[in-house]
Amino acid sequence: MSDSTVGNAVNLVLTGYAWWLMIPASAVLGVLIARLYMKETEGFGNGGMWLRMLRAAVVVILVLLLSQPIIHRVTALHEPPVVIVLRDQSTSMSVKDTHEPIEKKVRAAVVLGLLDGKLRDLNAENAVTSLTSALTALESATGGVRQAMQQLQESGESSAGIQERLTQARKYLSTLAAESRKAADLLAAAPLVQPHQKPAALKAAEMAAALDKDLSEVPLKNADARKFLMDKSQSLKALKQDLTRVTADARKLQDRVDRALGESGKQPVKTAIEAIDKMDRITFTTAILDKSTTELGGEQARIVSYNIDTDLRSPDGKFLEREPDKNESKDAKPEKRTDARQTRADTDLATPLLRLLEKHAHDTVTSIVLCSDGRHTSGPAPEDAARAIAARGITLHSLGVGSTEAPPDICVARLDGTLSVFLEETIRLTAQIKCTGLKNQKCKLALKSGDKTIQERVLAIGSDGWLTETFELTATKSGPNAFTASIEPLPGEALTTNNSADAVVDVANDRLKVLVVDELPRWETRYVASLLRRERKMELKERWLISGDGMGPRPKALPEEQKGLEEYDIIVLGDVMAERLDDAAQKRLARYVADNGGFLVVIAGNKAMPRAYPSGPLADLLPIKQQLTTGAAAMLTADATAGARVKLDADGSRSEIVRVLRDPALNEQLWPALPELTWIARPAFAKPGATTLLYADDARKDAVVAVHSYGAGRVLYIGSDNTWRWRYKVGDRVHAVFWSQAMRWGTSNRLTGNPRLKVGLDRRQIRPGENLEVIARPRDRAGAAVANALVIAELEDRTRQQHVQLQPVADSGGLYRGVLQNIGAGVHSIKIKVQSPDFEGIEETLQVISREVTGQEGVELSRDTARLASLAQAGSGRSLDILEARQLFKELAGQGKIRTVESSYELWSSYWALLLVVALLAAEWLLRKKMGMA
Repeated sequence: MSDSTVGNAVNLVLTGYAWWLMIPASAVLGVLIARLYMKETEGFGNGGMWLRMLRAAVVVILVLLLSQPIIHRVTALHEPPVVIVLRDQSTSMSVKDTHEPIEKKVRAAVVLGLLDGKLRDLNAENAVTSLTSALTALESATGGVRQAMQQLQESGESSAGIQERLTQARKYLSTLAAESRKAADLLAAAPLVQPHQKPAALKAAEMAAALDKDLSEVPLKNADARKFLMDKSQSLKALKQDLTRVTADARKLQDRVDRALGESGKQPVKTAIEAIDKMDRITFTTAILDKSTTELGGEQARIVSYNIDTDLRSPDGKFLEREPDKNESKDAKPEKRTDARQTRADTDLATPLLRLLEKHAHDTVTSIVLCSDGRHTSGPAPEDAARAIAARGITLHSLGVGSTEAPPDICVARLDGTLSVFLEETIRLTAQIKCTGLKNQKCKLALKSGDKTIQERVLAIGSDGWLTETFELTATKSGPNAFTASIEPLPGEALTTNNSADAVVDVANDRLKVLVVDELPRWETRYVASLLRRERKMELKERWLISGDGMGPRPKALPEEQKGLEEYDIIVLGDVMAERLDDAAQKRLARYVADNGGFLVVIAGNKAMPRAYPSGPLADLLPIKQQLTTGAAAMLTADATAGARVKLDADGSRSEIVRVLRDPALNEQLWPALPELTWIARPAFAKPGATTLLYADDARKDAVVAVHSYGAGRVLYIGSDNTWRWRYKVGDRVHAVFWSQAMRWGTSNRLTGNPRLKVGLDRRQIRPGENLEVIARPRDRAGAAVANALVIAELEDRTRQQHVQLQPVADSGGLYRGVLQNIGAGVHSIKIKVQSPDFEGIEETLQVISREVTGQEGVELSRDTARLASLAQAGSGRSLDILEARQLFKELAGQGKIRTVESSYELWSSYWALLLVVALLAAEWLLRKKMGMA
């Protein structure tokens, strides 16, 4: 950081004997030494005089050093403020705002220096500045009158304090009148001015002058004074309305003037506007910031720039490396991050702000300037991060970029559909399309699988808003099927990277084996078993435990061998008593889910599940916790087992399990309208990392349906045995669809393939640069697990090939895992094989889509002014337009601090003082020798 010197102060401080004692003593001793030395040196003329002076000087210096003199220096340095600039680099910032009004383009061209500012007539703009000052003075005057009224009400009589308040108000009214008259003169000189505008400004000035005069004549009687001030307060309110209207008219006038300049057809204007149209938001922001910050120079402010989207990046676009956690192994390698010059499909405004607090924890940052269109589409609320920054004394300002009006665009926001189906079943895919500014145009929507076009439609865009198009096709190919819905770009579209969306549907060709276990065939498990029995691709086995109690030892809930569990793809566990499911069986169940990728469904019951399992392996498997904090427990009511209707959780609304109706709004309204569940297991709240899909629509809000991933598998918790009541009046329309989609979700990531080699992926769709986990389970000819196998996963990327050896997972029953890193964009095939003669000709191929997902970032392309304003408010700063960046940085440059630097130099103990004494003595000795003295 470069500091500039403001001023210096130098003082001599004596820390030893008092100066008033040592100075006379040194003078006396110096004279005495000179006189004593006189007899020996008086015969040597001038040489003798110098000898006496040298001897006396040594004595004087030695005596003065006894006062311990110190030179104390104070230097005042100007410390320039440290301003951090964050530049949004997300997808929405790649939009070109060619639809912006031409008057805004003219102003932008002037700010960037593309157009000579002298071509603009600024009378109306200067009038707005004067009127804004007048409004500020009016607010101050109004505040003074209100304080006078309050003081009058409290004291009950007119006093000197009230008169002082009114005197201050009159000063502000005088300023108001002067600024209004100035504005009237400026408006009169502006081109295209309306006839009423100057008189309106003069009227405001006259009203202010009249109020100024009236306030000098406040009645002395209490009742009259109160009524008088109330009348003047109403007059001030009316004056504010008039001034606000005049200011708005002046702004419109400046717009008309700039629009006329833009439409004038002059070559410099035309060239400048063409240059503005070629800039996207990122380029425009960079140009504005470079121009605004360069003018400051390093001595006025220190500017530190970062790029942001979902994280904090260095100015060259690379991710900043995360500081290693103190608990991490020293040998742990940092996560590889991709270069981020490309824009991302979402924006997290909170994480970069929090990362700034970490990176600059010990720096004296004064301000942060966020340059963005305000689109925050992922991560925590940025306002909380802004408050954390303000708590450290750092001010957060926002500079809004982009048009406040949405540009012309068509976006395929989502391609929703079933996660998995069986061969010859129907695949249903629904494309959600957002249209803006393209009314009465036609577009071509195509559904493709790879390079093959499956269906194609021509859509007529009637108005702005949402369109939905549903495709139905028969599953003819087993394995993961990748589909893309895309729209050909239309002329004038602001963004074309959001014109497609993808979906992956897993098509199974083998039968699913399901085990249903319950104490007795309750209504809930009977209905579930009936639904599964009707699925022609499922093999169902039912175990009703209580029916075997009279036939010997109480039967166990699960098979005794781990291999017996692994035969099933789905296990539905009902209200099973704890004595039937011991700790060893629970551990086998946990291995079945975590290591073998099994799908476990747990249906609560009022006898045992989950109350009888407060801890242990099964409790760990559940996505809910049954314990509450002390504060939450105090809120529980006596009806802890009371029933309730259910409501869709915001986090769970995106899950395919509860998406019974395709319209999100109607689907949200559906669940509270269903019949009440008469019993719910309570307490039940989602664990960290789990997702609540449905919760009780009452004060307690216990989780009724929750899910989470556990190792390689998935777990679904149903907190009631009454979901069959959802069949009332609608039959299978809700209940059967819910359970069918739950089963498909739970098995969508299961291991598939050859009985000798089952394989799977942790996800079917990822984003470019992300990692992907590959899972494999090889078996020998007898069906036993294979130890120490050489399992290989190969991925052919456009840029590079990856060859990864999968590693065995301890105590997993033969499961192998490996990670493919930093996968590029596209549809990729992954081959998994075992390099062994015993596995000759056995290999499996999986597909994965790596593509940016169009989120809210690609759907809403206008500037989110409300978000930017709330961020600035939370950060105790201001929210401005990007064109006001120059003025903002000038103000921030004035926030530097004066830092004083103190330094002390001890003359009495310094080498220089010693050298001076030695030098004087040496000079005396040399002079004596020269004069022939002893």
